[in-house]
Amino acid sequence: MSDFRDGVCFVQLAPLSDPALVAQQAALTLGVRDEPGHPILETLTLFVHDRHMLLVFDNCEHLLEACARLAGNLLLAGPGLRILATSRERLGVAGEAVFPVPSLPFPEPGQAFSAENVDDYPAVRLFADRARLVLPDYQVTHDNAAAVARICQRLDGIPLAIEMAAARLNVLTAEEIVHRLDDTFGLLTRGDRTALPRQQTLRATIDWSYQLLSVEERQLLQRLSVFGGGCTLEAAEVICSGTSEDGTDILDLLASLVDKSVVVADQRSGEATRYRLLEAIREYALERLVANGEFEIVRHKHMVFFRSVAVEADPQLTSPLREVGLETMKAEQDNLRAALQWAKESQDALAGLQLAGALWLFWFSLGNLSEGRGWLEGALAQAETLDAPAARLKVLLAAGNLAWFQSDYVAARGLLEEAQAIGRRLGAPGQRDLAYSLLWLGLVKRDQGDLAIARPLLEESVAICRETRDRGTLALGLVTLGRTVVVGGNPAFARPILEEGLTIFLEFRDTWGQALALNNLGLAAFREGDHRRATALYQEGIALFWQVEERVFTVRCIEELAWVTCTEGHYGRATRLFGAAEAQREAFGASMPPAGRAEHGQHVADAHAQLGDAAFTTAWTEGRAMTMEQTVAYALADTTL
Repeated sequence: MSDFRDGVCFVQLAPLSDPALVAQQAALTLGVRDEPGHPILETLTLFVHDRHMLLVFDNCEHLLEACARLAGNLLLAGPGLRILATSRERLGVAGEAVFPVPSLPFPEPGQAFSAENVDDYPAVRLFADRARLVLPDYQVTHDNAAAVARICQRLDGIPLAIEMAAARLNVLTAEEIVHRLDDTFGLLTRGDRTALPRQQTLRATIDWSYQLLSVEERQLLQRLSVFGGGCTLEAAEVICSGTSEDGTDILDLLASLVDKSVVVADQRSGEATRYRLLEAIREYALERLVANGEFEIVRHKHMVFFRSVAVEADPQLTSPLREVGLETMKAEQDNLRAALQWAKESQDALAGLQLAGALWLFWFSLGNLSEGRGWLEGALAQAETLDAPAARLKVLLAAGNLAWFQSDYVAARGLLEEAQAIGRRLGAPGQRDLAYSLLWLGLVKRDQGDLAIARPLLEESVAICRETRDRGTLALGLVTLGRTVVVGGNPAFARPILEEGLTIFLEFRDTWGQALALNNLGLAAFREGDHRRATALYQEGIALFWQVEERVFTVRCIEELAWVTCTEGHYGRATRLFGAAEAQREAFGASMPPAGRAEHGQHVADAHAQLGDAAFTTAWTEGRAMTMEQTVAYALADTTL
């Protein structure tokens, strides 16, 4: 503070409610007395004229105009004066520089966190410090670290909320606090008794900010509460707008709410700005939305909007725009879940089918197989009596595919046979989906080892695609048929079938399809004993699968690369890949098909026998500890390592 030879003065404005008293409060704090016949502002400007000092105006948001006028006049009068104002909204004074004060950093969901790195996260550090005020010996330990991290996540790193949560440790454990945070406002009611009333509970603090908003700002804040994970400006304009006559400009209102620190604007290079509410504010606003009777209307608009987002992004996942579609769905994942939930709660069976059907490839790509099946099968059950065969057919195919990949062949067969029946009944409009149902049924039979039934089903699927000139589906049918022929023991015959499929995928610039064809060509090369070519094909397939964020087939490709690696005698490397793939399958909930288990098991047994118990266990454990990113990098490294 050496720059301020005349000191620092703290002007507390929170207790005031009358704007006319702002200048008086500053004078009182500075020790400036009224001069008879002179306005207090004139006296203050004379006082600061030749002083080098810092004035701190604390809590300006409810007296914004009065604070701005006083600050502007004092700064003009005193060249050596500096003012630091704390406020949820900028003053708007010339020369003002804004320093945002974000929430305290906390461990992100899914991020590794343990008691050893408490000091890396200020939110956790604050929780531990405040916990020791009620429990002097309190420590973040291995047992409670996950719960403490969850508390900080749930409270968005808000210092006041964290302090209130820590104060509850005299009667609740950290784990119990986590469970009760669904009732955030009921739990966080014990603040500092010496603080202002609005700072004694989280609800009172948020209510204070809410009351300072205009009617239009309050209405927008309430409507924003239906979003999960934030929203784009476009989504806010569609879902949060009122009638066409209300004249509301959503952008201006959003900007105002951001300026008032009620809405957070997340800006990242190359991405659309996303607007979000801190969770405590979202819960408060949602209560208000329900109370004013708008909840169902706004929630329905939300569901309709995100149904269109899903339906538009869905075909991109099987096109050169796959990465664009995936990024859209990932950014809106929480909103898409919320839309599905509302379709379920509102018993909108058709919307549920359309949403679930449009999202299945997204779940599959990310490896969220169990979640995807849950939504798909739930939508089917809710739409049992609905007359919407085309929508039902798509969801049957999707649910059947995910069931197949989880090796639930009984469920997969039932779903796909119903899909096949609907496809045949629809005639020409259902030919593409009929081809898909035959393809997936062929996969079910192939993975159960019944090649005599699988191959005719796949050949019929390919024939339908040739007849209808559906080259996109034809390519998938060809590479699936080709793999089946390889598994049946004729890799040389399968190779031209697979290469035709690869050629079509290349024409379509379908990276995912290219990766699948390369994977299957790798198996053909392995069966023919060309290990060098098999390794190159598998590694190219892995790289492409990973490029388009296809996790499930990446793991299958890595497993088969490990077969080649083991056969080549690199047993430690193969064992690490086996262990890593097993861990990833467990994370996805996708077991290995029965038809491949015997061969896989034999390779694992060979590696075990060659390495011995200790070395095998070490390599396996090292593999299981790898992240997906590390596993891919290891699989793509030099195979002689």
